Amino acid sequence: MSGASPDPFAALLAELSDGQQWKLIRADGWEDFVERLSTIITEVSPERRRAIVMLLFAFAEGTLSPEAVSTYLTGHEVDSESGLREFVSWLRQFRPGTAS
Repeated sequence: MSGASPDPFAALLAELSDGQQWKLIRADGWEDFVERLSTIITEVSPERRRAIVMLLFAFAEGTLSPEAVSTYLTGHEVDSESGLREFVSWLRQFRPGTAS
C-alpha cells in the first residue's frame, strides 16, 4: 500500500536499536525525542506501549544495549501480535536484577 504512513512503533524501534542514533538522542536530541515519544505512545496499542516502556527502562538500567535490540529485530518480526508478544517476552529477561 503506497503512501501509507510509516508505522510509528517500527520507526521508534529502528531508532532505538541504532546505537549511534541512541547516543545522539541521549546527548543532543532529548527534547525532540521526548516530544515524539509522547505522541507515539498515544498512537500505539497498549501492548506496543508496554514494549516501548520495557525497552526504555532496560536501556536506562543498562541491562540491554541498542546493539542487542538490533540483533533481535534482525531475526524476528514484531508486526504481528504473536511477534510482539515474543518481543515483550524477550524484553522481560532484561528487568533490573534479572539480566545476566
